[in-house]
Amino acid sequence: MNQRVDEHFLAQVRRRPDELAVVSGPTTMTYRQLADRATALAGGLAGLGVRRETLVGMAFDRSPDAVVAMLAIVLAGGAYVPVSPAFPERRIAELLDDSGVRLVLADPAGRVRIAAAAPGGVRVLGLADVPRKAGPVPPPAPPGRSPLAYVMYTSGSTGRPKGVLVEHAGIVRLVRDPDYAEFSTVDRFAQLSALEFDASTLEIWGALLNGARLCIVDNETAVVPWRLAEAVRTHGITVAWLTSALFNQLADEDPGMFAPLRCLLTGGDVLSPRHVELVRARHPGLALYNGYGPTENTTFTTVHRIDRRYDGPIPIGRPIRGTTVLVLDGERRPVSRGAVGELYAGGAGVARGYLGNDALTSERFVHIGGERYYRTGDRVHVDPDGVLHFHGRTDGQVKVRGHRIEIGEVTAALRAVPGVTDCHVRADHDGLVAYLVAPGATEQAVRTALAATLPHYTLPDRYVRLARLPLNRNGKVDAAALPLPDRTGAAQHTAAQHTAAQHTLAELWGDVLGVDPATIGPHDRFLEIGGNSITLGALLGRVHHRYGAELSFADAVAAPT
Repeated sequence: MNQRVDEHFLAQVRRRPDELAVVSGPTTMTYRQLADRATALAGGLAGLGVRRETLVGMAFDRSPDAVVAMLAIVLAGGAYVPVSPAFPERRIAELLDDSGVRLVLADPAGRVRIAAAAPGGVRVLGLADVPRKAGPVPPPAPPGRSPLAYVMYTSGSTGRPKGVLVEHAGIVRLVRDPDYAEFSTVDRFAQLSALEFDASTLEIWGALLNGARLCIVDNETAVVPWRLAEAVRTHGITVAWLTSALFNQLADEDPGMFAPLRCLLTGGDVLSPRHVELVRARHPGLALYNGYGPTENTTFTTVHRIDRRYDGPIPIGRPIRGTTVLVLDGERRPVSRGAVGELYAGGAGVARGYLGNDALTSERFVHIGGERYYRTGDRVHVDPDGVLHFHGRTDGQVKVRGHRIEIGEVTAALRAVPGVTDCHVRADHDGLVAYLVAPGATEQAVRTALAATLPHYTLPDRYVRLARLPLNRNGKVDAAALPLPDRTGAAQHTAAQHTAAQHTLAELWGDVLGVDPATIGPHDRFLEIGGNSITLGALLGRVHHRYGAELSFADAVAAPT
């Protein structure tokens, strides 16, 4: 089977040159137009020294230019390294330094920020700055192995992110003739994920390697229910991927919005049977899937089609084609069927390893029976039908709103904040909770310091201040003795303090945050009492339904209380 992403794309260009490939608002590109732009840019990149497996940074929000840049890097033989222009400058500098990229393509909005954070010697160019020229693209692949396609950074336990080296073969195995779903030229894929999140691999390449249409959805539309429903209807979207947290919000807000979809994949965290059943009951013909997999195994390892009601945990399914799995004990011996063990993933989707980190690569990527496997760190069991069920982690990783986060990275960042003498971080059902011993720092000072260091999706949602951390007899933090976080503001309020308008708004806040509206005061800040981008999107949706007001994220940030 052809394992080259670029060759599959160019084959679609030959077959469907005048069909739409990308749609974003009023901007459209046919397959021919997309290929012409990307090929000319690829020639320019080759003239700048990009060769097979040269790493090239790309800093874009979701946009047609981002797709052109990604394609051009691959057509030139390079591998793209997504870096969010919204990351803190320190994080941007870490990623660029660790990856060793010497060239970054950026959109106009992010170019100045990326350039300010980039280490010396890194060129930051807009697409218009790269000379267009024809070139010998794509170059031949290295003999005997699949070429490198991208490096995607994930959270690292030491406090520094780690770059996962993903090959062309992993992408092809994920989206070309998959056995878990059917993708075709008539499909319209929604791009709802940021480029630095590996769900974008499924969205972008799932469309372009199948001759389908990629419909790019902007950041706010992706999390505001009524706007996303409108986008789904307008574009006629048939295939979408949603994190489980966003899926739950949308199912509660407007389960009817999924009507145009043919195929809906969700996952990234444990699914809620109630929300799944809500959508299934409303749309019995919808193909609904639970997709599971780490970045190190190219987005999906297993997929489970949800075709019946589940009152308990929903399985993560069977390995997709081109993937093998083992369930092993601590001595790497197979466990009996029904017993819980660690999941090892093998096959074409397994990444090459971690960039510049041979020790961690050797620890997590192992050879068993002559085959190479990735140790997922996830505990699973196989039922009598051969279906896998998830039982949590063996280490400090957690999934929060679809992102895999190392608790150690957040803890390390907290301990580096001046005034914090001790801390503990754990995940609860809807985010991270930070327990602080910080006599010399206010909560706002801690929040500000972390926001300057960590990407937004790793920031704790709530903080609990303690005089000291409770310890057990072994000297470790006694998790059972930690108090539950207060999901309201620091001050306690009564409903009598609200004006009539405030009372209505407090009820809307309480609905999406899951708190008593009477405890929400006029000076509480939504994002500091448990709110996040997904719940803020839900709130803006409810404000729209209640008042008819079409508010943006910028409006909410300008009026946070």
